[in-house]
Amino acid sequence: AVATFNSAKAKKLFADMGIFSAEECDARAEVMFENYVTTLSVEVETLIDMIETGILPACAKDMAKYQAVPALAGAREATYISIKAETEKLKAVFGKKPHD
Repeated sequence: AVATFNSAKAKKLFADMGIFSAEECDARAEVMFENYVTTLSVEVETLIDMIETGILPACAKDMAKYQAVPALAGAREATYISIKAETEKLKAVFGKKPHD
C-alpha cells in the first residue's frame, strides 16, 4: 500500500488534484513505514517476552513431570528446545535492526 501511495502515478494524481505535493507524499510514506516498524517492534518484543516469561517456564515445568521416566515425554524435549532455538534466532535478527 505504501509503495502504491508513493508511486509516481499517485504523486502526479495527488498533485494534479491539489491534495498532496510530491514531498508530502514522501513524508506520509515515511510516517507509514515508521508506524509499521514501530508496530512490528512492539509485536516482536511482546512475543519474545511471552515466550521467555510464560512459555519456556511452562515447558520446563512440563518436562519436570517426566524426569523419572523420560521415555514418556515423547517429542516434548525436542519441541521445547526448538522453541528456545527459534526464539534466540528471532532475538538475533531483531537485534540487527537499525536503530535511529
